Amino acid sequence: MIQLRPMLCSEYPAYCDYFIDDYSHEIAENYGHSIDKSVALARQELLRCFPKGLTTYSGQA
Repeated sequence: MIQLRPMLCSEYPAYCDYFIDDYSHEIAENYGHSIDKSVALARQELLRCFPKGLTTYSGQA
């Protein structure tokens, strides 16, 4: 059984690294952008969704 839980602050940097790497490759493959542009777009999307990092939605300080 899968059990969901809030992400720990200590886990967030690794999540960001994973997200940027994975999503940038998707962007490059699907839209034909260079990997540099794709990484920049993935970072931009992460910042758009989580402008305050993990505390954006969690209420954590």
